[in-house]
Amino acid sequence: MIFSLIPARGGSKGIKDKNLSKVGNLSLVLGAIKCAESSGIFDNIVVTSDSLKIKKEIQAKNAEFLRRPKSISTDSASAREVVEHFILSKDLKDDDIVVYLQPTSPFRTSKNIHEALDIFYREKCAVTSVSEEKLYYEKYLTLDNAEKLRELFIKSSSSNRQSLNYAFKPNGAIYIFNKLMFETEDGFPINGSCPYFMNKIESLDIDDPKDLEICRAISKNLNEK
Repeated sequence: MIFSLIPARGGSKGIKDKNLSKVGNLSLVLGAIKCAESSGIFDNIVVTSDSLKIKKEIQAKNAEFLRRPKSISTDSASAREVVEHFILSKDLKDDDIVVYLQPTSPFRTSKNIHEALDIFYREKCAVTSVSEEKLYYEKYLTLDNAEKLRELFIKSSSSNRQSLNYAFKPNGAIYIFNKLMFETEDGFPINGSCPYFMNKIESLDIDDPKDLEICRAISKNLNEK
């Protein structure tokens, strides 16, 4: 079976009721459900949450509400614990597939899900979505104890890009794995996973009020075109 797992707890430090915040005409949690439904590939869409507001929000949708224990609904709770609870609750088999879709990626599309799943089947490995932007981390700076800037690496931050290494940042939009992969790695099987590259707009993730403001502006602009 193929499951869409949408984590949508009620609390949030940065934005009150973040997963109920609207971008366009839909709340973030409903947007994630719509994206999953539009893909047409899931046997079950599951929203895991501790919030009765979330439960009420999704009740008219083709999604199952999985009540999350308070113990894994705090700011310190990990996504690994959320997936473990889901796997136990649904009694997943080793080859059952989980597509983990965070609600805070409002510009992820059903096309993205299809393309990422194609990689999973073709390469027979877990998939992690990343922003296509190359991060030249050797140019990054930090602050010392005196609040002065210091280079993090031996290479100068003024070096040209061609001489620098780069990295890619997970954007949180899509993680794909099966139960066996998850349990073998004792968590999200990111190391050794295949990348699924997404553009800057698709990779936008809402973490604070400014992110929400930016996404709302982009959504409005896209809808007016």
